[in-house]
Amino acid sequence: MLVLGGTSAVGLFAVQLAARSGADVVATTRNPAARERLIGLGAREVVASPSDLSGDVSGVLDLLGGSHLVRAFARLAPGGTLVALGHAAGEEERFGYGDLFGDGNRHDRSLTTFFLGAEADLGHDMSWLAAEIHEGRLDPVVGAVRPWRELPDVFAAGAGRTYGKVVFTVDGDHARTAPTDRPGRPR
Repeated sequence: MLVLGGTSAVGLFAVQLAARSGADVVATTRNPAARERLIGLGAREVVASPSDLSGDVSGVLDLLGGSHLVRAFARLAPGGTLVALGHAAGEEERFGYGDLFGDGNRHDRSLTTFFLGAEADLGHDMSWLAAEIHEGRLDPVVGAVRPWRELPDVFAAGAGRTYGKVVFTVDGDHARTAPTDRPGRPR
């Protein structure tokens, strides 16, 4: 399974959950520093682009869209499915003539979309995810903890991106990197 956007918030969970289910996970990132972390979360391989894959994949979870989606679809094995649920790349998807042909080893591939807002009654699923995080079986990958008053600065145009999630405190007034109580794992 290929996770496009492996260091995104959803991608980091997808890598872990797919690996736990027994999938052979390949994740993409443009950040070389994130490579070891993705492998530690369960990715067998980390590549910069679907074009860098050593072979075809049976499934793709696409959080980027644009040309990434098109290149990933080209690497789908027969019977494979690409699930498009993000557009972080901010570009159009443009398939060329023949990209959707089903000849040779390109038959029976599918592309489907997913929108979380269309899903009803996610309470049970979210409770399960929260319990997995609480029990330490799922790593939320917290990159920084910041006071609530810094929210505009963190999301301002041109602000540096933090690897992992940013947690905002309501009563705390100090910034810090994520605390850890075990190597490589935030509390």
